[in-house]
Amino acid sequence: MKPHPALQTLLTVLPVLTAGLYLLGLSYNQGYLAVFGVDDSVFPLASDKALFTGFVSLVTLTFPAVLYAIGAFVAFIVLIFVAAVLSSTARVQSLITRIEAWITHRRPAGITSSIAGDLIDKSATVYWYASGFVLALLLFLVMAMLSDKAGHEQAEKEVADFQSGKAISAQLFSPQVPSPYLGKLVMCGDKYCAFWSNAGTIVVRHEAIDRIVTHNPWLKGMVTSPPQP
Repeated sequence: MKPHPALQTLLTVLPVLTAGLYLLGLSYNQGYLAVFGVDDSVFPLASDKALFTGFVSLVTLTFPAVLYAIGAFVAFIVLIFVAAVLSSTARVQSLITRIEAWITHRRPAGITSSIAGDLIDKSATVYWYASGFVLALLLFLVMAMLSDKAGHEQAEKEVADFQSGKAISAQLFSPQVPSPYLGKLVMCGDKYCAFWSNAGTIVVRHEAIDRIVTHNPWLKGMVTSPPQP
């Protein structure tokens, strides 16, 4: 049984879309950590988290474009309605008839060779597939650059909020650093946690962390967060 064309197209596009979201997630994570001077290889993203981060980044980047697209669609519907009203008049119908007659008269003679016709059809198909591949590749590269920039801007915003006292701060208690170390908790992975302060960024293994105390300026009191195992 031959699969439905729509299903076949979906199965073809789905792996490409998944790879694109994964690339966006990695780019966002790389741009975010670069602000703190941390290599993204220290905190590799899991596949599910990378896909989710890529999806959020895609929605954030394309939301203004979606609004423009909705506006363009509404304008297109209005233009179609206006064109339908205008085309019902006798003068416009007469003009359309003359244009169709002119196009028919100017149309070149058909290709007599079936082989040449098949070759042209296949060449056109290859051209459109190649063009689509190149455009998709360029789109992914541009979106990855924008996602990296978005992660960079988000990190800078968090740094500014931390310096102004509007962000969550963390107190690190560890024998490897003067305790308590006050800074911003950048990220925790499977083996390390990264903290940032005006003095720089430190990366500490989980085994060297006694405890982490976080403080939310919008809430009263302190919340103790044990290190990840």
